[in-house]
Amino acid sequence: MKTAPAALLSRATLILVASAAIAVTACGGSSDKTVPSVIGQNVAAATTILVDDGFKVDVKRVSDAKAKDWVLSEDPGAGQKAKQGSTVTITVSDGPGDGKVPDVARLGRDEAEQVIREAGFLPQITEVFSAAVASGLAVATTPPAGTDKLKGSDVTLEISRGPQQVTVPDVTGDQEETAVADLKALGFAVEITGKDGNETPNSVIGQTPAPKTEAQVGSTVRIVVDRAPTQVTVPGVVGDTQQAAANAISEGGLSSYFVTQQVTNPAQDGIVLSESPASGTKVAEGSRVTLTVGKSTTPPPVPPVPPIPPGPVAPIVRLFGINPFTTQAYAVPITSGCNLPKGEAVLQAVVSHATVTGATIVKQGRANQDGHDVYYATVRSGDISPGSIRLRITIACSV
Repeated sequence: MKTAPAALLSRATLILVASAAIAVTACGGSSDKTVPSVIGQNVAAATTILVDDGFKVDVKRVSDAKAKDWVLSEDPGAGQKAKQGSTVTITVSDGPGDGKVPDVARLGRDEAEQVIREAGFLPQITEVFSAAVASGLAVATTPPAGTDKLKGSDVTLEISRGPQQVTVPDVTGDQEETAVADLKALGFAVEITGKDGNETPNSVIGQTPAPKTEAQVGSTVRIVVDRAPTQVTVPGVVGDTQQAAANAISEGGLSSYFVTQQVTNPAQDGIVLSESPASGTKVAEGSRVTLTVGKSTTPPPVPPVPPIPPGPVAPIVRLFGINPFTTQAYAVPITSGCNLPKGEAVLQAVVSHATVTGATIVKQGRANQDGHDVYYATVRSGDISPGSIRLRITIACSV
């Protein structure tokens, strides 16, 4: 009889507990969870937080100025109640997207930075030397203008410091090869001029700009290098005429100097009798060769008077080439139809603007030659180049 009330009490307790559990379940108390805040978190960290709290995660990506994988929002929002195991959608930044690097070449520093920022990038300044772009202006960007690049990322902006100046080294006394290598290593261009000297062959004997001066990288340094003179062979010209010998000497890279020697044989007149240095000798290019030319002591014959062609009265003009080291008379016949003739003889340089130094008209006038009326001039010449001076005789006739 004492156990019946206890049994009844135990049964009542079980019923009461079960009813309470049913009531709690009906109200949803134990299955709802508070959604944690994950805004501003990295997508990986946000996902871990939500999963650990019993939620599923759906990621929605959008372009945004925020960094890639940055959580922008969540649905349901932070602090709201949601069923355990339900899905929380998080909106995640996919970054600002790509943009093209702008062209800022030759813009001022401030303007170039502003253009890069407006394009969505972060300018990073570096200064460089430039001979082509003035100091303070933009030279280029890295990456180059027109390149697709993630917005919000860095773009290197190169600002000119102007041309780089370096000190010109002293290369005088150095061998040509060493001097050129040293100058090029410093960024200079090199211009080489040879000068015959043969005192210190292939060594630098002068330079411009001077040593220890400042010069722009990329500019030219000019050096003068000692050269051994080129050797040439003296040609054999003994027996040649003076003109032929002069041509042969010149063609051989040498200069000629003439002296005369009196000869009694007319056949030797104007002929090279000897040369110094001798034929076949090796000498420096440009050296002088002394040629001894025969000069006959027999007066040269008066040239024959050419026949006078018939024709209208007109001035009579004759030109004669003057040979060196001679005294010679030149005559021009006066035609029978020339009334009151007036003659004039002048010396002329064959080459324009040259002088007639070395030849002189010692006498001129009218004369009778073998029964013919002529106008003559006697010319005395010294050390002149053959063919460089001529005599012009003009006879004017009155109508």
